Amino acid sequence: MLRRYLNIPQESMLPQLDATDGLAAAYCHFLQMGRPTSEKAYSGWKDFIAKNEDKVKKPKSPKIE
Repeated sequence: MLRRYLNIPQESMLPQLDATDGLAAAYCHFLQMGRPTSEKAYSGWKDFIAKNEDKVKKPKSPKIE
């Protein structure tokens, strides 16, 4: 199914299908959700962080002894 949707040639398919299984599950979930769209548009990671500071985990300060 993914080969057909994404135009992946047979020669590019790996014998281990774990990655494509995960992608297929994610794609099916996306389709079941009615193709949701983001309410906010971001121009990059810095913009995302600036608009979502509550969702970004801050790094811990190193202990100084």
